[in-house]
Amino acid sequence: VAPTRRLGVAAFVEEEGSRFGRACLGSRLAVGATTWEAARELTDREGVRLGDVIEGGTSSLLEGVVTYVELHVEQGRGLIDLDAPVGVHDAIWPHGRYRYDIAGRADHAGTTRMEDRADPMLTYAMTALAANKQARLSGQRATFGRIDVRPNGTNAVPSHVTAWLDARAESDDAL
Repeated sequence: VAPTRRLGVAAFVEEEGSRFGRACLGSRLAVGATTWEAARELTDREGVRLGDVIEGGTSSLLEGVVTYVELHVEQGRGLIDLDAPVGVHDAIWPHGRYRYDIAGRADHAGTTRMEDRADPMLTYAMTALAANKQARLSGQRATFGRIDVRPNGTNAVPSHVTAWLDARAESDDAL
């Protein structure tokens, strides 16, 4: 095959935002939606900066590009349910990441009566169940995939819960 136009191939980093917390980071940098100056300051859970892990700078990756096509590996059942080996789409579902900080009061699990507790884990659990229910009822997606509990002891009522919700929907309104 001799293409009539130049072809470029790119592998973007951090598209799911799993380490540095910014979804579609590589794509955002490529199209100029995020600057390298802002991206390099992003930190992971241990405080490591993105700029200390990879080199970056001004990108001309899409300069002169007439058509952009992103190839994506299907990670769900979509193609199986359609009995299709390949799918073509022209959009991606809107995607949101939300952080919940739920305060409570640390107490001893063995001595504090249930009615005397201010347990943020219960609020988190109810929030996770509600998000799951609403996503199922509306055909959307909601996932609490990360949670930080303080003091994180088996015999302690937590003082604080931080949880991150990944939500995806067919439209901004549905999200």
